Amino acid sequence: MPYQKIVFNITGLHCASCVGRVEKKLHSLKGVKRADVNLALNNAAVEFDPKKISFLQLKKAVEETGFGVTTSPEAMEKIEQEEYKDLRTRFMVGVVFSFPVFILSMFDFLPLALSLDKHTLNIILFFLTLPVLLWSGRKFFSGALSAFKPPISYADMNTLVAVGTLSAFIYSGSASFFPEFFLKSGFEPVVYFDTSAVIITLVLTGKMLEAKSKKRALESLKGLLDLQPKKALLLKGNQEIIVNTEYVKAGDVLLVRPGEGIPVDGIVLSGESSVDESMLSGESLPVDKKKGAELIGGTININGFLKMKATKIGKDTVLFQIVTLVENAAGSKASIQNLVDKVANVFVPIVFALAALTFIVWYFAGNKLMAGVSFMSVLLVACPCALGLATPIGIIVGVGAAAKKGILIKNADSLERCEKINVVVFDKTATLTEGLLEVTDIEPATGLGRKQLLSLFAGLEKKSEHPIAKSIIRKAAAERLIFPVAQHFSALSGFGIKGELGGKGYRAGKPDFLKNTRNYSKIKIVIKKYEEQGKVVVCLADKNKILGIIALSDSLKQNAGGVIKELNKINIRTVLVTGDNKTAAKQIAKSAGIKEFKSGVLPAGKLKYIKMLQKKGDKVAMVGDGINDAPALTRADIGVSLSTGTDIAMEASDAVLVNGDLLKFLDLIRLSKRTMSIIRQNLFWAFIYNIIGIPVAAGVLYQFTGHTLSPMLASLFMAMSSVSVVTNSLRIRLK
Repeated sequence: MPYQKIVFNITGLHCASCVGRVEKKLHSLKGVKRADVNLALNNAAVEFDPKKISFLQLKKAVEETGFGVTTSPEAMEKIEQEEYKDLRTRFMVGVVFSFPVFILSMFDFLPLALSLDKHTLNIILFFLTLPVLLWSGRKFFSGALSAFKPPISYADMNTLVAVGTLSAFIYSGSASFFPEFFLKSGFEPVVYFDTSAVIITLVLTGKMLEAKSKKRALESLKGLLDLQPKKALLLKGNQEIIVNTEYVKAGDVLLVRPGEGIPVDGIVLSGESSVDESMLSGESLPVDKKKGAELIGGTININGFLKMKATKIGKDTVLFQIVTLVENAAGSKASIQNLVDKVANVFVPIVFALAALTFIVWYFAGNKLMAGVSFMSVLLVACPCALGLATPIGIIVGVGAAAKKGILIKNADSLERCEKINVVVFDKTATLTEGLLEVTDIEPATGLGRKQLLSLFAGLEKKSEHPIAKSIIRKAAAERLIFPVAQHFSALSGFGIKGELGGKGYRAGKPDFLKNTRNYSKIKIVIKKYEEQGKVVVCLADKNKILGIIALSDSLKQNAGGVIKELNKINIRTVLVTGDNKTAAKQIAKSAGIKEFKSGVLPAGKLKYIKMLQKKGDKVAMVGDGINDAPALTRADIGVSLSTGTDIAMEASDAVLVNGDLLKFLDLIRLSKRTMSIIRQNLFWAFIYNIIGIPVAAGVLYQFTGHTLSPMLASLFMAMSSVSVVTNSLRIRLK
């Protein structure tokens, strides 16, 4: 039985160390293949063998590490709201009690003005600080205790804050109630109640700001889920019934009024309107819809009444598939995260070791006061939160920004690989070109007029299902020609067709099909001219001679040339690889501005070519849309398919460009570079912050400047570091 994947929410995650603790526990379970815990999304994605382990066992394992589990998005949202309310309450309590503690501790004249001696003041400060620790800081202490519950002993951010503030409080409380003992032991009975109270309040301030910033970062993801209307107008006979969208079934007839959202995927039965599909394509221009047109759930009907039939509901809708893709990508891990995970696993133990070493050095150096202060400062300045958020929050914002632009990225690793691309291999048909043959030239060979020749062609081709036949019919219809339908029609596979029009026999097809006609040698020059332009040529003949030819061409997409030009500007090499003949490939490559092309290449050949490029050290992107592109899309460093292509191509790719717009490929490249740049900035500052902050907190500058980092400032810096990482990530959305 194959491995199953389940995603569930985890409550109580605080930092990278929490993530490491849960992942380590899950990976230790028999039957678990992979477990990725995401701090930004507060969830875990686990691949497991259901024969060896159940979800209940996974849930129990997570709960053993001190965290909660829920599979209900609604329940998780409610828990998050309750947690935020609790956080806000604890913050307010902290402010109310920390303020007088801070004022009374900082200004020596206030106690004198209140006629308080030092001992009495210390007792007052003790009782003012107590609610801050017991109420505002209770989560830090309970979290620290749960980290050391068996079977796992794993310190985290809670432990750092708890040990730092509790050591200051216990020291200060002892100095307040037993000053004589301290004097006898050679310690000055100094109190740090302000340090304990203010530190907890500052950390809570950082948590409040972090929660708000994370909410902003997650808006683009949660916003996708809110696009589907909650209600639909169901037509039952002559009755209009308002129902919840989840009760709509495939085949139901619905009415969509102006300004309302399309509830599910479907087709227009009657009516005309314009529909805003920007949520799907990223394009602001509305799309006209009339009878037979496809509708996508979540798009907005602008100005007309539409009667529609539901075709896809629930998990089958385009919107649900998009949301699933985006959520999976946001919850996946980029390779760069592996480094962070390794650091996070040993971060807190190393910080404790450094804090202890700091205390020992200062203690034996004869500065006992500095030993205590530096010990607390080292614990409080270290921030595993910033490390834990640096990568996942950047990925979430990047994937969400891509979805808004009409780019669906399947996993975080794709976003990371995309920025390294230096070669882009393009398929031709329906990728660089429109994928639709259009009649470009109509050239009679005898006394027939142009319209008469087109009319005969259309009449003969009317019963054919070949794409060339459809293009000729479309051209005749565009010119409003009336033409008879051939009798005694038959198709000769791979060659052409024949039939009778007005009792007279005609044939149409490839030039070689008609090369035995009387005037073929004369027409051959004209045929060659069009073929050299990369066009497809078909001929029409009666019993004896060719009556004329039609040339068709697959035109270059409007934006293709501009996309190639921009790629060349940023030193990305472009190559056209197609199964078409050399002439057609050369013509399209020249029109698009591509200098390299490979023609007559079969699917296996495309795959082989990409392998060859990779062997040379190139990082290759493959852009295609057909079944024949699937092997190459899978092999490429990043496969990019067009949503106008086949399902197989989209399944094989790493990213999908909605509406087949090649300009979105440029957006993908730029977004990838911007996202990875900001993630690296996040990691750089998270590491640098700790590399600089910890030594300063340890007092390395004290001997030279006489200054050190106080525990209060250390806690402020810790709180602000994670906020800065999230805020910096939000810049991804600016372009």
